[in-house]
Amino acid sequence: METEENGSNKEEPLSDTNEQRSSEKEDHDESIGKDEEKQNTSYEQDGEKDNKYEEEPDDEPQVGMLERPLIIEDGKKRERKKVERMSDIMKESLDAKPVEILEGKGRALGDIPFIEHKISRAKPEDLKLLYRVLFRKPGKQLEHRKHIRQFSRFPFPKTDEEYKKRLEILKKLSFTKNMIQHCCEIIDVPRSGNKEELIDRLMEWLEKPADSGRNVPK
Repeated sequence: METEENGSNKEEPLSDTNEQRSSEKEDHDESIGKDEEKQNTSYEQDGEKDNKYEEEPDDEPQVGMLERPLIIEDGKKRERKKVERMSDIMKESLDAKPVEILEGKGRALGDIPFIEHKISRAKPEDLKLLYRVLFRKPGKQLEHRKHIRQFSRFPFPKTDEEYKKRLEILKKLSFTKNMIQHCCEIIDVPRSGNKEELIDRLMEWLEKPADSGRNVPK
């Protein structure tokens, strides 16, 4: 009897220990679950913040550095000046009002046989130079021959501002003596002399074009 009682007393501590371990395990699992729940909640909140930033629209459009207004020290803004590009200048020149061909005292260049012969065989770059002198515009290449043939005289006197502007074109360093000689060759004007002599002779002839009487080569 004493032996059984002693055996029974020994089993009771094991049962209590198992229950205690089970309870501790449950507490530990519960603690882990709470930690995971808190961590998931934190991730969700962070995700909501990220979405919030992503969904916020950019009210101000992105502007290039050259297009941004300049800020002065006193806080006032001054708009940056628009850059005028060479392509825009050339486009405006080409899109300007069409060339006005006026009939004058002289003969139309296309009506003079030898000059017509020279115009039909002239190089495009040479016609462009002559066109610039006659009309003070670059013009369109497809219209160069047509308009040069129609030219008959300058529709203004030597004292006019337009006459002076054409003189300025010829006197520029970029307009060389050789270029002026090419213009003279097309309209059958003598090509001897220095640059100043060529300019005077060319401009005087263009006031009243005349036929030199030269025959067209066969």
